[in-house]
Amino acid sequence: MPTQEVISTKLLQIEQDIFATYTAKPSLSVMCGNGALPIFYYSLYHTYQDETYREKAEVILDHILDQLNQGITSFTYCDGLTGVATMLSYLVEKEFIGDEMDDFLSQCDEALFKVFTRLMAQADLDYLHGSLGVATYFLNRYRTSPAVLPQLLTIGAAIHEHVAHMVDPATSTAEVFNCGMAHGQVSSLIFLTKYHTLAPNPAAVAATIRLIAQRLLGYQSANAATLSIFPAIVQLAGSGTPDEAAYSVPNGWCYGDTMISLGLLAAGQTLHDADLVAEATALALRTTARNSCETAIINDGGMCHGSAGLAHMYKKWHQATGIEAFEENHLHWLRQTLELTNHADGLGGFKKFEGNNKYSNKFGLLDGASGVGLVLADYVHGQPSDWDRFFSLS
Repeated sequence: MPTQEVISTKLLQIEQDIFATYTAKPSLSVMCGNGALPIFYYSLYHTYQDETYREKAEVILDHILDQLNQGITSFTYCDGLTGVATMLSYLVEKEFIGDEMDDFLSQCDEALFKVFTRLMAQADLDYLHGSLGVATYFLNRYRTSPAVLPQLLTIGAAIHEHVAHMVDPATSTAEVFNCGMAHGQVSSLIFLTKYHTLAPNPAAVAATIRLIAQRLLGYQSANAATLSIFPAIVQLAGSGTPDEAAYSVPNGWCYGDTMISLGLLAAGQTLHDADLVAEATALALRTTARNSCETAIINDGGMCHGSAGLAHMYKKWHQATGIEAFEENHLHWLRQTLELTNHADGLGGFKKFEGNNKYSNKFGLLDGASGVGLVLADYVHGQPSDWDRFFSLS
């Protein structure tokens, strides 16, 4: 394994390149742009205890707030106000910034609850671009502002009711079953495991959690030779006709076997179901056989469906179980991340793969250099952190 010094050097190269160039691409996006950078700088401050990183974060925050003052064009978790508000609430919680944001965040609470209501009226449960992203904001906001509990309970009840109807074969009219995290049922599953303890009807929520888990498990490949265990999207056919699904899915956070196994783990833990926890663990262990970039379908070092995301998910599995194979894969994919972040004109060497042998510089948590940097900072710091709640991983 490369030494901490090697990884620290790479991390600091990423930071220097980000700070030198981020103003060239103004963006509020937390997942795909500059909205991610204050989270990255908090992690650097937490890792190195260097006040310089707080000062740089303040400069970047001023830049982001100036953009907000010019107008809001998106309200989504991925690209708009929901993501920015989640970032600000997180930094207030960590006391990295002061309470001067309280009034603004209170305004966000009101505005984003209206956004959630509108998105639910459209039956838009997307995590990155729909109502589940807004729900994630309220879950995180509740940590620092218990006053949002009534809104969070309303949100949780609405999502539960819709998901329960959608995943029950007896009531659903859905034509597809999306097995992904970014846009599918794994994000619903994980949200419900977090909402469960707050819900006034925890038994009903638990029943829906179990139903989602059963549906997911029902779509496992029966052929041990398929590349992935789970498909990305299942086309639901009519009565008597087999469902259709493809089993050649990248092993990523957005879609992929390891993220699905983490969703099933959360379900098993919430339900206190040792058999489901064991099945999720076995599924995750099966994914470790896809240990090359070719078999995991990895083309860059990013969080979404790149090597850093895969490294971090195996770290989560090792933290949950202590199984050494998961730590071995965590370190293996960290090595791959260093090898993949080797572009001379990249941000510390990182560039996002765009297809057709094209790469581009990106700053965000999901597809950019800051997401890679957070994974590397975790290794340098050596202690558990919770920035990955932006990905619903803690």
